Amino acid sequence: MRAISFLVMLGLLFIPEVAQSQEATVITGPGQIGCTNLFQLPSGPQVTSGQVSVLVPDWHALGDSTTVQNALNKGQEAAYAWCMRTVTPDRLPLVMVVHIRAQNSPFDIVDAWWYRADGQWRIGQNMFAQLTSQENQRIANQHQQEEAAKQAQLAAQAKEKIKQTALADCGPSPTISGGPWFSSTYKVAAVDAARADGMLCTKTVEYVGAAVNPFGGNAARAKFTGYDPINFQPVTVMRDFPY
Repeated sequence: MRAISFLVMLGLLFIPEVAQSQEATVITGPGQIGCTNLFQLPSGPQVTSGQVSVLVPDWHALGDSTTVQNALNKGQEAAYAWCMRTVTPDRLPLVMVVHIRAQNSPFDIVDAWWYRADGQWRIGQNMFAQLTSQENQRIANQHQQEEAAKQAQLAAQAKEKIKQTALADCGPSPTISGGPWFSSTYKVAAVDAARADGMLCTKTVEYVGAAVNPFGGNAARAKFTGYDPINFQPVTVMRDFPY
């Protein structure tokens, strides 16, 4: 274990949880290290351990093994320096557990333990690959959503163009052809009937003949040609109306 001065160790241990630099920062306070914790070796007995957390600004940096190693060493050195000053040599932890966290992730990205007997690191967990896969999936989903929104916008623009073409073809008012020559109200009634629901617009109204008015008075049957209100395609309907 590399030596570290007591003052440097204290400075590391008391740095706030939000690191300001791009380097790993020890964020576990001295009283939280617990130099005599118990740690279960994966294939052996329980041993005494310390535990410390280290913060890096961005989990993406943990794809670099050197960055991971430096963060682990920084946590182990700082925590062990504290333990050397708080417990007797015979009670120094046999294992130092280090958790690497990141400002942009709620998880412990890397969990590892350093075994004093051989000075080697064992990686118990490394979520870098999992986080990378999740991020790639999020990016793919976002691109898919953006492409779907783009296609929907293009489709809406194309449909609006068809609509405007249909409205232009209809003109401001329908062309009235035929009708009772003696009626002074037929054309007005035909225009009103052309505005009834069921069509986007009406281009022509062609008189077909007389119709029955259940309320008495005159009625006509006419063929209305124009465009439907959904797909804006040409459509023709027969409609009776009073006049």
